Amino acid sequence: MGPPAGPPPPLETGEKLSEVSEVEDYIKGYLLYQSSTDNSTTRSKWVKVHVHAQDDTLTIDAKDQEEEGQNYSLSSCVLRKLSKEQETKQGRNYMFSVESVMRKTTLTFAAESQIELNKWVKFLARGCVRTYMPSSDSTDVPNRRGSISKMRITTQHQPDIVVDPVGVGDDEWNDRYQKAMLMSEETLENSVQKGLTISSLVGSFLAAATNISQKIVYEYALPDNMQSVKKLDLTDDNGNKSSEELFYHQGMLFRLSQQPVQEFDIDPSDERRRTLAVGDTIQHKVAGHELRCIRWAQQAATAVYRSQMEMTNGTPYPVCTPMSCITDISGFRFFVLAVPPVDDEMTLSYGRLSPYSPFVMNDEELREQLKLICRMMNLKVHEIDVGNGESERIPAGCDFQAHNCADNRGYLMNLGKAAPPDLPLPETNQILTNQLRPEFIQGYSKPLSSDSFRVEIQHMDDSIHNDEECVDASVHLRTHTIPQFVAALDALAITPNDSVSFTKAMHSRGINMRYLGYIYDMTALPHIKSLVLAEAAARTAKHVFNQAARSLSRKAKVEMHQAKERGKSRDENFQEHNERLRTQLSERRIDFLNLVVGMSDESDAFWERMMLPLLDSKYSLNLELPKRRYVAVHMPQLLCAIQHHCSVTVADKVDFNFSSKDPISPQDVKSFDSKVKWEPNDQVEAFSIAEKGEEFLENGEYARGLQALNLAHSMHSATFGFAADQSKTASLMIKISFAHYKCEQYKQSVEVANKVLSLVPASSMLAAEANSVLMKAYFKLKEHDASAKAFSSAKKASTWAVGNSHPFLLGVLSSLADLFYEEKDYESATMYCQKALTQAKKVLGSKHSVVAHLSSKIGILLATRGDAKTAIVTLRGAIDLFEKYAGNEDMSLNQAAMFFSLAEVEAQGGRMDDAMQLAIKALRVRVQLRSKGHQDVIESYVQVARIFENMEHIEDAIINYEKALNSLKKIKGDEDSARMVQILTRKVLSLEVRNQTLSMKAFLQTKMLDHPALIPGSQASHELQSYVLKLLYITSPSEYLKQLLEFVSAVNGDESVLPQLPSDQGFTGAAPTPAAQLACLASLANEAENGKAAKENLAKKKEEILAQAAGSAGKIDMELF
Repeated sequence: MGPPAGPPPPLETGEKLSEVSEVEDYIKGYLLYQSSTDNSTTRSKWVKVHVHAQDDTLTIDAKDQEEEGQNYSLSSCVLRKLSKEQETKQGRNYMFSVESVMRKTTLTFAAESQIELNKWVKFLARGCVRTYMPSSDSTDVPNRRGSISKMRITTQHQPDIVVDPVGVGDDEWNDRYQKAMLMSEETLENSVQKGLTISSLVGSFLAAATNISQKIVYEYALPDNMQSVKKLDLTDDNGNKSSEELFYHQGMLFRLSQQPVQEFDIDPSDERRRTLAVGDTIQHKVAGHELRCIRWAQQAATAVYRSQMEMTNGTPYPVCTPMSCITDISGFRFFVLAVPPVDDEMTLSYGRLSPYSPFVMNDEELREQLKLICRMMNLKVHEIDVGNGESERIPAGCDFQAHNCADNRGYLMNLGKAAPPDLPLPETNQILTNQLRPEFIQGYSKPLSSDSFRVEIQHMDDSIHNDEECVDASVHLRTHTIPQFVAALDALAITPNDSVSFTKAMHSRGINMRYLGYIYDMTALPHIKSLVLAEAAARTAKHVFNQAARSLSRKAKVEMHQAKERGKSRDENFQEHNERLRTQLSERRIDFLNLVVGMSDESDAFWERMMLPLLDSKYSLNLELPKRRYVAVHMPQLLCAIQHHCSVTVADKVDFNFSSKDPISPQDVKSFDSKVKWEPNDQVEAFSIAEKGEEFLENGEYARGLQALNLAHSMHSATFGFAADQSKTASLMIKISFAHYKCEQYKQSVEVANKVLSLVPASSMLAAEANSVLMKAYFKLKEHDASAKAFSSAKKASTWAVGNSHPFLLGVLSSLADLFYEEKDYESATMYCQKALTQAKKVLGSKHSVVAHLSSKIGILLATRGDAKTAIVTLRGAIDLFEKYAGNEDMSLNQAAMFFSLAEVEAQGGRMDDAMQLAIKALRVRVQLRSKGHQDVIESYVQVARIFENMEHIEDAIINYEKALNSLKKIKGDEDSARMVQILTRKVLSLEVRNQTLSMKAFLQTKMLDHPALIPGSQASHELQSYVLKLLYITSPSEYLKQLLEFVSAVNGDESVLPQLPSDQGFTGAAPTPAAQLACLASLANEAENGKAAKENLAKKKEEILAQAAGSAGKIDMELF
């Protein structure tokens, strides 16, 4: 039985709002409804609609029978039951919302009563990928398996994270994930649906993993019988109890990455503290390596699978990795795994179960797949000892495992050591902790062995060679990759503003965070040193605090264990003790924050004895800080970094007194949150498209960039929408706002940017970036007061967050100069450009490339305003600055742009010899570094030709105009290029006529223009022009004209030597006579001499030329900022 087809009948007078009819497979009824989109702050009006849901589809019926209803797939929707506070804000009761992550639309409904609300929520929860309930609610929601799952699990001192494993049973996580990974990508719609499906499923997994991890940590110190999530009771092969702390809950395996608790941890010795610190650090690192290498292997496996799908008609054998993540909760780290159908001895087809067990290779198909995957990972085939004195060449590390499981999939496991070590010191644990990053290995010129430096295979024949290759790779990282990265930072080609952007910039280039000290020593810019110092200090502070938090929890655990054994304590005593522990941890966090950012004798001792030594040992940062640390360290920047790394949120204010003992009060601390780590597989097409959003924007493909960023936002929200920290969401929305701005959708840009400001602290760099976009969008909307306010807010936020040494502000000033230039307010543009130049010299030094760029822009502005003398001095100064960067291709091209601009100014001043020298320099550089058809090369040829023309060197002018013409003719399908071909063709013909003798010029300009074939509107005239124009497009205009002149001048001219139009050019009539063709060319030349273009005002022409040069400078500026 299903709902009635078509729209519902109209409501009769007195009929209730929502007569809900619910049966097992569908629900229908009337609801109040409104909708909004994710990237907009506007909402539709409340309307009364008939709604029904059936077969995984929610339908809002149309009021008119001739219209179609709105259908939404529940499998890509998130269901939320609104809290009382949200209902009060909306002015409605009994509300819930359905968020479509695919359409980026939120549907909000209001029911008639609580009973009817519960019916809707209960039914819709069956199909939605996730369901969120307010923390005060106790509604039971059924999952797909028919059981009841409580939606609210709260933990003291942690945010309420509501988890709904709706549609995913305890044994379904892995199967659902692997099926989603193999979904079709045949069409773009398929790809987007696949990306959203994966994101939603992973989002549910991450939310559940975080919530369960919080529960384990909250109950960690309690006796075993009081813990909701029990530790697995494991034994080794000898029957001994395993010390590894593993938990299984809701189909997920949780591995606690730390040293096990021992009885003497109630009062550990210094030696024990060191053992715990080292052991915990190693396990934390190993967990991070495992997650990173799982993603790496999954990307390679996906690429191999897609390649095989394209090459074969059948379905290849899928090799998978399990869905996994890392959760960091109050100093505890969990590696979380959706349990795959792996049964060690029964399913192992490649690898070994323990270091001393036999090496298994019993599935040839799986082995061949693994070879292809490892080749994709750039891992080297090498020898290992497989036992019994035999060796075998394997593509993967000797710790790799591949399992052939009952679900007809292969699973890669135990991948923590897939990446080769990074120059591990002997007799240390660095072979476990210091690995090269997959991003670096993937881009390195040679494959590397996963088992480099492994003691157990040092006797293999290729061992030494493999180790040497790995050493070479590490040296390359230090001597090439890192210096290139620092050079990009110093050139402002990369401008990270905070921990998130800086970490991403390093990791995407394969640089480990332990190289922060290298970057600090190499960089020449104060703001990079400040950023590195804040990042290293925040990470060190996180390490110290997490160790202290674990020590407190270990001590409490031992105390409660001993109390349990004494048998004199009741459950409420243990709960009271546990609450004291949570309170103590909260207080310690606040004290610790003040130790790091405050000033006191204790803080001085902490930095001297703890922070500085750790900064040296962990990051090679050997620093000597003054006693007043806030002079050397920008404390707001450090506080922002600590909030990110330690998952703490403090009050959004700028009046912290960092010179005091306790700049952070208990009231300033708003929350202590959890963190979850997971990265998408960018070999999945949807994630690949989303990742290219910024690249599209950089390449000027703004519409594509906007689409890609909207997709990225949808998938990120589906994955991390539950998280308290929404900084990455805000960062994506800023890029979306900028994309709207570049698409000239200024109102949408304003809406999205304002939404960002509602998500982030007003004093953060994210707020500064959002205000920067707002400033530009409001300016375009002519709302100059709002634009000025946004500028002021951006300046205030950036000054507090990153200090006065950061180049963010000069980027904003430069953008303002561009905006005023576009409005032809050259005086204001010059003023803001001068301010940007002053700021650039202050924070970057007077010889930085940005100073050269800004100087060139000022020179162009001065020339536009008529101050040619000062413009020339300024532009020559910019050219001299660019000389410093000789050998750098980008800088050489920028210098060429300055040569081009200065040549224009000199030419306008009548100094043709100087202009020619500069124009030739620009042309030489561009020809050397650009393709022949590049617009810059064409512009330079035209510039040189124009200067030759002004110098009356007609033949040289013709040669260069025709070089530009030849390049333009090769550009197909571009209207601007075709128009330029017509203009330059006429120009060449005009110059060729001008270069003839007086008698020939008179002949062409009089008698030929009276030729009967040129009668306007005649068929002969149309055919003649068609023939000549087609021929001009495939031949040289000057040569064509010369040959016709020679023919008509000769007594017995040979018509066969004249240019002929090939048959494939589509001309079907007879070829016009040579005289008619010559008359047509003369007519075209005359148009160029006497046309509108020749009569243009010189000042206007000068303005257009300089505008072109300023446009080039503007492009450079956008690349920088």
